[in-house]
Amino acid sequence: FYSILIIVLFVMAWYTTVNEAVTSSITYNNYLKVARKKAEDTLFDDANDNYKAALEMKDSLELRLEMADFYYNSNSMGQYVAHCDSICEDYPYEAVGYERLVDYYSKLNDTKNCYTYLNTAKKRKVKSETLDKFRTDLAYRFELDYMKYENIGTFSGGYFAAKKREGNWGYIDAQGRTQISMVFEEARAFSADGLAAK
Repeated sequence: FYSILIIVLFVMAWYTTVNEAVTSSITYNNYLKVARKKAEDTLFDDANDNYKAALEMKDSLELRLEMADFYYNSNSMGQYVAHCDSICEDYPYEAVGYERLVDYYSKLNDTKNCYTYLNTAKKRKVKSETLDKFRTDLAYRFELDYMKYENIGTFSGGYFAAKKREGNWGYIDAQGRTQISMVFEEARAFSADGLAAK
């Protein structure tokens, strides 16, 4: 009698476990189906809520990348960047999060953030031909930007004093973009109190 009872209990437990797994899988797939449909219909909040519910049920790199594409295609760049950043944190040895962020910041000519993610990937020993190509391209572009200056001073207050080949001084940011016109005869380190130029 006890043997039969144990077998019955075991079968019931197995059935419950399988039933919960099937129900969970159906719910997960339904969240994804609804999220994709809402995204297609450009209903951002509804799509986002369903994507998040699916992610809460089953986190995967594939789903994270689909969500990143959704944010990008919805022109929600703040969420795109935050989401790609979370991919880098939660999947630190996968190249794709770094690749997307470096690509994004490269299109904005934001060298500082490009190098931040390139260096983080390098420290984590992430291997990627795409990241290697970005590093090479950025180094070349960065070098070309700074070659147009005859002299560059010390970085201070968020700026470098820089002298154009034509002979005038001004101030550039860390990306080499002119922030204060090249109209000064002399320039020293920039300070928050004011310019050190005449």
